[in-house]
Formats: sequence, C-alpha cells, structure tokens
Amino acid sequence: MDPGNAIELKDVVKTYTLPVATGEKGIAGRTKTEKQTNTVLDHISLSVKKGEVLGIVGRNGCGKSTLLKIISGITDPDSGEVHVSGKVASILELGMGFHQDMSGRENILLKGELYGFSKKEMEFRMDSIIRYSGIGRYIDSPVRTYSSGMIGRLAFSVMINVEADIMLVDEILSTGDAGFAGKAKDHFRKLSKSGRTVLFVSHSLPAIDDMCTRAIWIEDGKVRMDGPAKKITAAYSREIEESYDYVLDEAESGSADAQYRLALMFRDGSGAERSTELFGHWIREAALQGHAAAQCEYADLLVSEGGDENLAEASRLYQSSAEKGWEDAMAKVAASGTGSEDPQREEVKAIFRELAERGNPFDEFRYADLLLRTAMTRDGRAEALRWFEKAAEHGNLNAMHQAAIMHLNGTGTKKDTAKYVEYMEKAAAGGRMGSVMNIAD
Repeated sequence: MDPGNAIELKDVVKTYTLPVATGEKGIAGRTKTEKQTNTVLDHISLSVKKGEVLGIVGRNGCGKSTLLKIISGITDPDSGEVHVSGKVASILELGMGFHQDMSGRENILLKGELYGFSKKEMEFRMDSIIRYSGIGRYIDSPVRTYSSGMIGRLAFSVMINVEADIMLVDEILSTGDAGFAGKAKDHFRKLSKSGRTVLFVSHSLPAIDDMCTRAIWIEDGKVRMDGPAKKITAAYSREIEESYDYVLDEAESGSADAQYRLALMFRDGSGAERSTELFGHWIREAALQGHAAAQCEYADLLVSEGGDENLAEASRLYQSSAEKGWEDAMAKVAASGTGSEDPQREEVKAIFRELAERGNPFDEFRYADLLLRTAMTRDGRAEALRWFEKAAEHGNLNAMHQAAIMHLNGTGTKKDTAKYVEYMEKAAAGGRMGSVMNIAD
C-alpha cells in the first residue's frame, strides 16, 4: 500500500442475491419467486490520499453506501482487495450502533466501545461530545424520543470526538438544521487540514462542492468519473437534469422543479415523447406548487385556450410569478396583465417591424426586445428569438447576449447549452462586459 494513501481498493466486487417475483402462481395461489443476483459494486478500484475530503455522488442504488460499508469493514466484498491505513469512524445509517431504549449518554459509551475505546476514555470525552451536539437538555432521555436531527447531531458529535484517521459519512448533514450543517462543514475543513481523511456521500451537490476538493461519480456499480469536485458535480447535475427516469421519479415525489422540467421534456420532446396532454398536466402540477416559471408557462397555456375564466386565472398566475421575480411574467404583467390585445401597442409593433425589416441590426434588436416583452405564448417568444438571432447575425452584441440567455433558459426554444456558449462567446469577443463576465463564471 502506498504510504501516502489512507484507502486503497483493487478490483472490488460485491453482489447480493434477492428473491424476485416471477408473476406466476404457485401452491395455494402464492406468487412464485426466483433468485436474482444484483451486482452492486462491479470491479471498483480506488485510491484516497491521506487528508483528502472525497465526495461521492450517484443515484439511489448505485453502490455508494455499500462502498462505505466495505471500507468500514461492516460488509465484506465478494472479491478484490481493501486496504485501510488508520482508525475508521463512520455514520452510515442514522442511529446505527445506537440502542433506542438507552439514553443519549449511555449510547455515547456504547458507540465509543464500537469504535474501540474504553468506558474511561469515552467518559473523558463525554462533556465535549455533549457540548458539540447541542442536545444537553435531552442527553439522559431515551434515544427513541429523539428527532432524526438530534440523532444525527449526536452520532456526528461522537464520530468527530473519537480522533479517527478516516471518517465515512453518509448523508448525515441532511438530517440536521442549517446551523448544525454549517458547523459540521467547518469541522470537515479543519479535519482535512489536520491530515484526517473524509469520505462524504451526499445528494446535496452544493455541499459536495463546498466541502470536497475531489469527487467520484458512481453509476451501475462502477466509477464513471473521478476528478475535481466541481467538475464532477456539474457533469452529474447536467445528466440528472436530462434524465427522464430521474426527473419523473422526483416529479412524482412532489418536487415542483422536477415537475416543471418534466413538463418541458414532454413539450419539447427532449428525453421523452412529445405530449401536449402530459405537458399540460405537469406544468399545472408545478404551477399549483408556486413554481414561478411553471406559473408563467401554465398561464400562457390558459391564454392560448381562451375563455374568461382561463384569462382571469392566467392573470393571477402571471402576477404571482412576477412577484417571485420571473422576468417573463413581469414583462407580461407590465404589458397587459391578461393577454388582451392593445390596439395602440399593435400599432407600435407594426412600426418597429417595418424598421426592423430594413435590416438595421439595432432596429432588429429593438423589435425582438418588444416582441419578447409582450409575448403571451411560446410561439411569440420563438418569434422574438428569431429576430434576436437575425440581429446577432448582423453584429448586434446585445442581441447575441439575449439569444444566448434564451437558449440557456429554453425561452421560445429547446434548451441548448451549445448555442448558449456560442452566442455568449461571440458577444464576449465583441467586448460586451456582461457577456465577458458570464463566460468567466
């Protein structure tokens, strides 16, 4: 084993055999089952340096928690080599190692024994553990009376006070309050500087970015990517946003943002078959939860369907979306509020269009901007984008910038990151400062 490494895994495999229903009926009408082998870790090789804070990301069931259990020694691999240098402390499942009928104080002693410390050694650390956990008032109450946040605090406090060389943490920060999560993150940073090694599994990508310098992305039991944390989380986030199965699962679980993204998939035919009916269903679900962009999109849909009730509801949704800061809705509230046509505004549009059709890029940009600010439907926004792109082709830097933003947000078109980068780079190359800053970010 390399003396600079805290952990080394070589060709590790772990499988589980589970009974799976066949759909056939057996004796007494019972459903037949057959054994199915599931490969959780598939020939994984990994090295973690001493003092490294490594983030681990991946979908549920990809093997993240199993990997930590094998490193901690709780689970044995089917094959492969696992080498660990130093004492390991872990929080892999909330409450693991805690006795529900014992008090918090008694569980500190029990947990310490699991980590290999004597009762005397843990009593010496007791005050420090209780103070750090912040649950001193309840420390002599049975753990079964604790909230999940309190259990998480206690488990984390024990772990960081046993002076282990390697710490394995599975989603613990999601169980506590924001104040404690911030305190825990600060402690992880200090641990890294002191030479301790931390492996951190989380679905919170901002937490991985904030705490880890390196991350791995596990998929189907293999390490799909390994590199700087921000690069890995960005790649993982992009794929998740485009994954129909994941977005559907999150949408059905009630996530308004996922419902909005799923609606756009059905609308654009991106990752799912186009469906006007399903677009309408999911955009409505997200709008009902107060999602600003969904409220604006659903209001557009109501306007296109017409009718006094629909227009009244659309007006309310535009107002709600605008109050949350959604710019499209703010423009529509300012322009009309309900989508009714204003003859004077239509005259202004006709004048702007006449000027734009002469081919002057500034006039083309002004007409596109007017169209975008007054667009009540997706077709209207698509027309605005067409004019922005025309002005961009003729060299207007502001049009390049606006076209980039519309491609990024999927305004009037499908989301297209490549188009966003293309237009933003052109605007930046021309010297538009806002575009230069966007590219730098």
